[in-house]
Amino acid sequence: MTSSERRNTQTGTFKPAIPKDSQDVLRLYAIAARVVCDKPEQLAEINQRLQTIRSQLVPPESYTADECTKLWSVFVAVAQYEKPSLNIEAGKALYRDLDMLGQRLELAPMDPWDYIPAGIDDGELSEVSTVGGSDTLQKVRKLAKAKIKKQSRRKTLRMQEILEFLMRLDPKELNKLFEELVGQGKVRRGDITIVERYLLKGGKLDKEQSALMQAILKLGDALLQ
Repeated sequence: MTSSERRNTQTGTFKPAIPKDSQDVLRLYAIAARVVCDKPEQLAEINQRLQTIRSQLVPPESYTADECTKLWSVFVAVAQYEKPSLNIEAGKALYRDLDMLGQRLELAPMDPWDYIPAGIDDGELSEVSTVGGSDTLQKVRKLAKAKIKKQSRRKTLRMQEILEFLMRLDPKELNKLFEELVGQGKVRRGDITIVERYLLKGGKLDKEQSALMQAILKLGDALLQ
């Protein structure tokens, strides 16, 4: 959806897609504030949508969203009283804070407040696959090792097996695995981002996606440790 199309979105609509980068994350929270300023009764629903989106992000976008959420909570504290004039002032204050955050992250300046649309409808949120099973990392590692033990001729997991195990993990457990491996220097942050985005989009493996395949294999090795 182009910028002009977004500006024409009906006021009060808040159906965003998953942000593609940190710039999109900042803009998402600014749009959310504009919508609440016009439709304060939608605050609870918008809050829930933001939480849903936040749970699906990976670094560096998730880090940006964490900072935005802190700023957003201050706006919510005011917006819950549904006083139009206060909402607008709080919205503008949030916008300025978001813009300052963007500067610290060396992102491009945000559009002026008056150009931030009071609605967004990308029509994609409900179609985005979520990474989310309910298994613990300990359980998945045990299952992965058991599968290899049964296949005496193999010492590594197949690509599809790795993906299936990753999809079994509870989102927090998946993030725990990622942070553990990055912290140990066994997997690069870029590898994690590639795999996570692939899982979120629910895409199919392409023979030309060598970077993705290499990243998945590294995670497979990690599950067998």
